[in-house]
Amino acid sequence: MGAIERLIEDENGAEFRVSGIKFRFINSQYNTYKTTEDEIIILKGPGFLKHYEPIFEKAPTQNVLEFGVFEGGSIILFALAYPEFKFVGIDIRPPSEHVLRHIRDLGLQDRVKIYYNVSQADKEQIDKAVRDEFGNAEIGIISDDASHNYRFSKVTFELSFGRLASGGFYCLEDWAWAHWGEPFQTQVWTDQPALTNLVFELLMMYASTPGLIDRIEVLPALVLLKRGVAKRGDFKIDELIKMRGKKLTLI
Repeated sequence: MGAIERLIEDENGAEFRVSGIKFRFINSQYNTYKTTEDEIIILKGPGFLKHYEPIFEKAPTQNVLEFGVFEGGSIILFALAYPEFKFVGIDIRPPSEHVLRHIRDLGLQDRVKIYYNVSQADKEQIDKAVRDEFGNAEIGIISDDASHNYRFSKVTFELSFGRLASGGFYCLEDWAWAHWGEPFQTQVWTDQPALTNLVFELLMMYASTPGLIDRIEVLPALVLLKRGVAKRGDFKIDELIKMRGKKLTLI
């Protein structure tokens, strides 16, 4: 049994408790639910959270960068499950006083730092957050659960993957939203390129740049990339993949 599984108590439908605090899992009506003093909203259910247990167990450093904090659920839960890790969150949303209060009340303020009002594509602000919180230390885990927008997610990967330590993990969540049917196909992002396009490009980059990516694992709602030994800072995916002069048509 992993650390997350041991931590989850009283699981009952969409609700469960961690350290006596109620967490509510949601997967729709995202603007309706807010973290309050009585409960913490989380977008990852217990089953999905357990995918992260081997990732934390094998992470080469104890620094975690999370894009897309939402109502604070996953970053708080992970911090409780793994007390030796430090977490930095990036989110374009304005600050949530209830999220920050839970972090303080749980004594996590030294290990959980959230940078609000910051886009996942803002290189200057991301650089500053990483430098201020991690210094020159490499990152063990990066999670992108932010916009799920193809273009923004692509920039996030280009800006951050090179910061991973060798053997570190990059987690691209909800990559398959374009293939889930309603409501995504007709109501939410119908005019946006599928995030699957980024997955296609990462597979081509994997083949084009030996040593940069050690392994890619594709799960129904998560693409997991393990960092290789090749050193590289920021880069452009389009400049790395070898396409024989052809272009990928976005879907």
